[in-house]
Amino acid sequence: MLLYMMRHGLAHERGADGSIDDFDRTLTPEGIDKVRKISLRLLVIGAKPEVIISSPFLRARQTADIICEVIKPRRGVEELEFLESGTYLNDEFSSWLAGCESDSVLAVGHLPDLPVYASSFLVGTRALSMKFAESSICCINFDSWPGPSRGRLEWHMQPDQFLL
Repeated sequence: MLLYMMRHGLAHERGADGSIDDFDRTLTPEGIDKVRKISLRLLVIGAKPEVIISSPFLRARQTADIICEVIKPRRGVEELEFLESGTYLNDEFSSWLAGCESDSVLAVGHLPDLPVYASSFLVGTRALSMKFAESSICCINFDSWPGPSRGRLEWHMQPDQFLL
């Protein structure tokens, strides 16, 4: 199985007066444009996930929806709570992956969780430090069932590298 892990695109900041709740933050026009370009680039390199899962936070869902429009996976976007910001539920994520019956999944999430998930899948602990700027993507390959220390890093790209 190939697991693509992507941080949501560039989003509007929270309002200083609390006018924008973290859950409801939307992508900026620049964020939308960059996610669309990255989605097209994924097709060019042959990265076409069959399943797209997303945090229910609006900015992540918007990112996933844009990718879904471009890549056209076999089913639409599924929102999963373990991808919410600050939840870090590796056992739940691993269990979901093991039962998804797909060869490739793209998961759209947040900091601080994505680097922790990636580290766990690659080395079994939180020790590995991976940078996930907005719209960053990594690809982890599981030769057998997904779980801690079972993955192999295929690539990890920051958005500017991806769009060269």
